[in-house]
Amino acid sequence: MRALLLVLMLGLGPTVVSSQSPARPPLQLACHTTDDCGFTHFDDSCCFECPATVGNRKWVKSVEKVCGARADKECRVPACGQANVQLACVSGQCVRR
Repeated sequence: MRALLLVLMLGLGPTVVSSQSPARPPLQLACHTTDDCGFTHFDDSCCFECPATVGNRKWVKSVEKVCGARADKECRVPACGQANVQLACVSGQCVRR
C-alpha cells in the first residue's frame, strides 16, 4: 500500500508543480526607438536557450521576472558562446539587425 501511494505521489508531483508555474509571457515587439528593444535567452517554457529572442524592453522585463522566479523547472544547460545581439526598431517592431 505504501509503495502504491509513493508511486502515485511521485507520478503526480511534477504535473502539479509545472501547472502552477506560468510560461513565458506572449511576445511583444512594439517600439518607437531602438532603445525600446531588448532580448532574452528564456524560451517559451522559461528554459535558457542559446539563441536570443528579441522583444520590447517591457516584455523582456516581464519574461525575466516570470522565468527568473521559476525555481522548479528542469531545463538542460546548453553550452553556447556569448551572444552578440544588435537591435533595431524598424517600422514600429523590435528586430535583430
